[in-house]
Amino acid sequence: MGIRDINERAVIGSLDHSFHYKRNVLKLSRHETFINRLAQFFLANEILDNGNDFISEGVFAGGLGRADLIDVQNKLIIEVRDSEHKKNIKNKEFKYPFEIMDFDALDVVKKNVNKLLKDLEK
Repeated sequence: MGIRDINERAVIGSLDHSFHYKRNVLKLSRHETFINRLAQFFLANEILDNGNDFISEGVFAGGLGRADLIDVQNKLIIEVRDSEHKKNIKNKEFKYPFEIMDFDALDVVKKNVNKLLKDLEK
């Protein structure tokens, strides 16, 4: 069993299984801004492009919180900041069971839209 398998088991084991998860299915909410939803799409797409799976809106067992995205094979929690303050992300670092990377939603969208426009010009 390789490290990717061990990481995958750790991630799946950390989730509250009263919620139903589907890998590589992005869950969106009307309570999030359009920019936040678009940023989550771009980040999920990057995870897939790297050959990994993701879980969207993963709820951790024991009431530890809900992650925007989890890169399953890298055991990495991804939080997308839009209106959320960086301080709130720091507080999550003490609760969440794995490393957190946080991204500013607008920065993610700008980077990916600019890349897309350049690719379309080719």
